[in-house]
Amino acid sequence: MGDHIDELLKELKSVDAIVVSYHGVVVPPSIPRYRALPDEAVIDLLSQLRRRYKVIIVSFRSYTAIQRTADAFDAAVCCNGCEIVTPDDIIVPRKIEEYTHTILNVFRSLEESRDFTVELRKTRFGDAVGVAIEWNGSLSVASQELINSIIGKVSRPNPRSKCLTVYTDQSGNYIEIFAPICRRARAIDILRKLMNLGRVAYIGEGLIDNEALRSVDVPIAVMHELNRDRIDKVFARYRLNRSQLIYVLKSLNASV
Repeated sequence: MGDHIDELLKELKSVDAIVVSYHGVVVPPSIPRYRALPDEAVIDLLSQLRRRYKVIIVSFRSYTAIQRTADAFDAAVCCNGCEIVTPDDIIVPRKIEEYTHTILNVFRSLEESRDFTVELRKTRFGDAVGVAIEWNGSLSVASQELINSIIGKVSRPNPRSKCLTVYTDQSGNYIEIFAPICRRARAIDILRKLMNLGRVAYIGEGLIDNEALRSVDVPIAVMHELNRDRIDKVFARYRLNRSQLIYVLKSLNASV
């Protein structure tokens, strides 16, 4: 498999936790993303690793949307970091309600369109913390103008509404808009303390993972057909294709 795979396996044997991205890792890349189904083989391999590691899943989506998958892990970081779910705790930022009004206004502005889908990201307490926009194919001029207008408004400081964070991926046909306190790296830091974790590995696949990848000890990126043009911009010490990822997970399980 190569020297870098052997080196990665050696590093992974020294970590306490493995964090994996839902989209692009647990769920194979797909357009639109909401139709993609989890890879049961990957879930099974990760579940087996819980004999040795804490295994944590990270997702844009709400916990209720991925609950069946999330229950196979030791913890779930949902809503891009605004909700942490463990068997014993649910943790959300104290000030999240300050952004709910602005998030709901964005959602209401978008939900009437026909050539893209809109999904509200909500915590289990009902807090609206983000909005996802996804489409299959090309957007109409009117839809593109509507989206651009909303992005422009929420990205600028405004005395009447809170500034939001926008993640765009035109090649993946999606846009995610979140309260700025929804951060994956912040959630991982909380879990480090809550679960008494030492070294942590993170397996991501996109630019959205960069902050979290920079915050861990072993940053890994999975390469696929939808991130090929930007994989060099994803912060990672190791880059694997999907078959190499499966090999690594199987090898780790064989050594447990």
